[in-house]
Amino acid sequence: MRVIQIQDIKQGKYQGYLWYSDEVHPRIFDDDELKSIETKENAFVVEGLLWQPSTYTSIRIAYHDGKQYVYEITVSQEDLNGNSEVTKEQFIAHRMPGISHLNFRRYWNLDSDPLCEGFDVLTPGALVFVGFNKNNK
Repeated sequence: MRVIQIQDIKQGKYQGYLWYSDEVHPRIFDDDELKSIETKENAFVVEGLLWQPSTYTSIRIAYHDGKQYVYEITVSQEDLNGNSEVTKEQFIAHRMPGISHLNFRRYWNLDSDPLCEGFDVLTPGALVFVGFNKNNK
């Protein structure tokens, strides 16, 4: 995972959403072309999840503590299908007409736990957005 600037998001077709601070609902992208993130005088992207299936690239935009954070990660085909270190997770979409679920991949870390006599345990790692399901699917 790497930290980037919002203007560094590459052009291309994305699935996901951008939620601006002055809007009640997010803007949905369903394999739509994203040329750049629209900038407004008194509004900003509060939250965004974008998935580019052609490059296996996931982008997460979060705004907290007065600062905007943008993270980019490339998911391998093996991780996309799920394996012992990556699990599939789904969450119900809210305020997104036509979208039923948001799909993610949860990465797990193997860490030594002093409360378990030093044995290795799996702890939650990154949660990466990989698209959504429409209501008709």
